[in-house]
Amino acid sequence: MQDKTVDEMIKIIKDALKRHFGNKISNDFGIEIINEDINHREFTLSLNAYRYYWVRIGCSQCHIGACILYSQNTPVFLDLSQKYWEDDFDIDLFMEEMKKEIELRIPDKYLKAKGWL
Repeated sequence: MQDKTVDEMIKIIKDALKRHFGNKISNDFGIEIINEDINHREFTLSLNAYRYYWVRIGCSQCHIGACILYSQNTPVFLDLSQKYWEDDFDIDLFMEEMKKEIELRIPDKYLKAKGWL
C-alpha cells in the first residue's frame, strides 16, 4: 500500500468507512491534503460519527491514526493496533477497532434509541 497516492488512500478509507459504519456516519467528509508527495503523503479526513462526535483520521508518511474531537483543542486519540500504512496494513481491522473505541464513549441509551445497538 505504500505506493498509493493520497487520493487512492482517501478513497480506500472512505469506502471502508461506508462499509463498516453505514448510516452511522455523515456522507460529507472534510478532507485536508497537506502534502501529496509520494515520499511524504500527509492528509486528514474528518467526519461526524453517530451524530455524536467529530472524528478525524490522519495520515502522515506511513503513520495513520484517529481521534475524537471534543473541541478544536481537545482531541482524544484512539488506541488502534494498526498504526502504519504499510503492506500489511489491514483497513478492516483499523475500522473495526475505531468503531469499537467510538462506541465505548457513547451512552448505550443513545445508541439504542438510534437503533445502533
